[in-house]
Amino acid sequence: MGTKDIETAIFFDDDRRYADLLNGYIFDGKQVIMEKQLYSQDTRETGKSQKDSWGVQKRKKIQRFRDGVKRVAFGTSFTIIALEHQDKIHRGMPVRVMVEDALSYDRQMKKLQKQNREKGVLNKKDYISSLTDTDVLTPVVTIVIYYGEEPWNNSKDIYDILAHKDLPEEIKTFINHYPIHVLDVRRFTNEECFQTDVREVFGFIRRSLDKEAVKQYLKEREEQFTNIDEDAYDLIAAMTDTKQLQMVKDKYRSEEGGINMCKGLLDWVEESKIEGKSAG
Repeated sequence: MGTKDIETAIFFDDDRRYADLLNGYIFDGKQVIMEKQLYSQDTRETGKSQKDSWGVQKRKKIQRFRDGVKRVAFGTSFTIIALEHQDKIHRGMPVRVMVEDALSYDRQMKKLQKQNREKGVLNKKDYISSLTDTDVLTPVVTIVIYYGEEPWNNSKDIYDILAHKDLPEEIKTFINHYPIHVLDVRRFTNEECFQTDVREVFGFIRRSLDKEAVKQYLKEREEQFTNIDEDAYDLIAAMTDTKQLQMVKDKYRSEEGGINMCKGLLDWVEESKIEGKSAG
């Protein structure tokens, strides 16, 4: 996504927004996760695959990068929650998420195995796995945030992209689906469950193809859009491909240091109408 990748990374690097996104999407607005429960996590997922080529074993390094990832504390328990941002439908996303999640679990497992061997805590029955009966892995959750215009109607699990049509029904029941979680921003109508400017960003993007709906939304949220944070402004401009907003940002900068997006967007709406009439 280029610039869009950068803007989403900057916007959700803020722990308040990250927590708000999770509270809104997972807990339907309940304030379950606070900023202090979030811990930074390496966005790289690495591993090694082993293959046999003509009797010679070779190890191939695998590396993937997450768009965002945090370690979330729930009392004494933790969950790793990762974000993947998409502006276009990715048919292979179930495989991508499955691989990234698997690499995360593999890295955790290898760390435990190494610690157990170094501490000498393994008994005879543990030698195959190098894991003890009390060893556990941290759960991994991946959320795909999709900003595109077309609905994400397929590729929501790996079963959607498998050649299973002519297989016996008995075999089909044994195939793992590996579903993914897709937050489809333009069709997510409950942005009021958010408490930070995630609400305004998602709310605007959802309405961005309807200029009258945009105009009405700006009036309803005039206070918020009159001094919106620059990161939010940049993300809206990037995800709606409104180059005019990116070019005139300084023109609408407020005294408080934010952006008077209300004024900037209303000008954009009016200019779009004039351009439309000229083209017609």
